[in-house]
Amino acid sequence: SVIVTPSWYGTWLFRILVAVVVIATVWILIYRRIKNIRRKHEIDKKLLEIEKQKFDLEQKALRLQMNPHFIFNSLNSIQSYILTHDMEMAVTYLGKFSQLMRLILTNSGNKFVPFKEELKALKHYLDLEKLRFDNKFEYNIRVDEKIDDDFIEIPPMVIQPYVENAIIHGILHKESTGLIEIEFNLSNHTLLCSITDNGVGRTLSEKIRKEAGIQRKSTGMYITKARLEMLSSGQRDEYAVKVTDLKDSDGKAAGTKVDLIIHYVDD
Repeated sequence: SVIVTPSWYGTWLFRILVAVVVIATVWILIYRRIKNIRRKHEIDKKLLEIEKQKFDLEQKALRLQMNPHFIFNSLNSIQSYILTHDMEMAVTYLGKFSQLMRLILTNSGNKFVPFKEELKALKHYLDLEKLRFDNKFEYNIRVDEKIDDDFIEIPPMVIQPYVENAIIHGILHKESTGLIEIEFNLSNHTLLCSITDNGVGRTLSEKIRKEAGIQRKSTGMYITKARLEMLSSGQRDEYAVKVTDLKDSDGKAAGTKVDLIIHYVDD
């Protein structure tokens, strides 16, 4: 019998060791790759959380910056009623003002609030302005019956600044009693809000302001614009604002219309 001893690299023991080394190497490479991916995912997740917290803080800061002129003017109106001994009006005004401030402070801590609460705050604001300007205007609010105001939630304080702008820059420059119409409708998971006034229009309003030497820009409009840009940042949906100058049959200014597209969430 002739027995041929194989070379060391031809033995089964060597082949098994090579197989084990290859499998271990592949396993280590896969493990390290998965570990790196998980680490990167955790870092991205933490960065996303930080960005979200930053966004929420910026949103809250902007929501709290309601036009200070409205607050100061309201307090001055209350003081005026007290000084003229019209205590009934002073109490009425103070009650509505307190309710509005309570709603604003409560809602400012939330990214979204029930549509019903935002509508309540808007009505309080309009009632206060009517009192302050001695019934200089009337208002109508129409809500589509398809809107469930208990379950639909929208960002707080995105409608009021445009209503304030209609009053201050449109209605107050009008000689006769003005009218503000606010309408809400649903379309493709968006809330459509139209704010129409029959004031003097943007062109004449700007001319009056320049002649009076008023250069101040609307704080509320600026804040709301910044908020809408932040809400749209990095999202597929956009919060759109469209302003239209209205004309009468003779081509003269007949007011302004603001259309807001607000994306809501379901409670």
